[in-house]
Amino acid sequence: MKTIIAKNRADWKSQRDNVKPYWIDKGNVVGEGGKILFPVEDFDKREHELYDRVTHCFISSGSMFCGALHKAGILSTPVDEVAYYQLVNENLKGKEDRFYWSAHERVLDMLMRPDYDLRVMDAKTALPIIRQNIDSGFPSLMSIWIRPWYPTGRGHIVIVSGYMLENDGTVYGYFLDDPFGNVLTKYRDKNGDKVFIPAKEMDKLLDSPKDQPRKAGILARKK
Repeated sequence: MKTIIAKNRADWKSQRDNVKPYWIDKGNVVGEGGKILFPVEDFDKREHELYDRVTHCFISSGSMFCGALHKAGILSTPVDEVAYYQLVNENLKGKEDRFYWSAHERVLDMLMRPDYDLRVMDAKTALPIIRQNIDSGFPSLMSIWIRPWYPTGRGHIVIVSGYMLENDGTVYGYFLDDPFGNVLTKYRDKNGDKVFIPAKEMDKLLDSPKDQPRKAGILARKK
């Protein structure tokens, strides 16, 4: 067996400790859209309500991807999870929301050196290119379909940071940096740091309904 991990891979981040944006106003904790969440005096016992453990995978995965770009010198400064969240939401267009790949593509293209951009393509088609990028030191963004393991889930964004080959060169599996944990344990294991996914299981993770195809965001150098 041979294991290849992208040399510019950034440290794993968990989405389970992401905090929803909030501020204090007139004695209340206020959330997005100016919604009053609870009185400041109840902060100690209700602070847990500020954590979004499920829907913000894009924050942690986007920040990890930016970390890899910074490590490689393609992005001038690190982008933490709060900054990435703000950048995506501030640069939405039309009917876009954070689930649109076009929004992430726009933000990352804005942040990167002008000789690079993010190419979004079908995830299954992208796997050979993802491996090539890993060989060159770069991880990729990928959306996976988690419903078979996590019935309340659908799409989920992770980082593909490595892969493993059998002795004959056949792809044995992939390493994911999953901000929610280990999908193969139905996320009972909350540690998603370099989770190994056998190739057959990877195929299942990309086997989404036809109207919801899985996508990958791949670093590309402009010609």
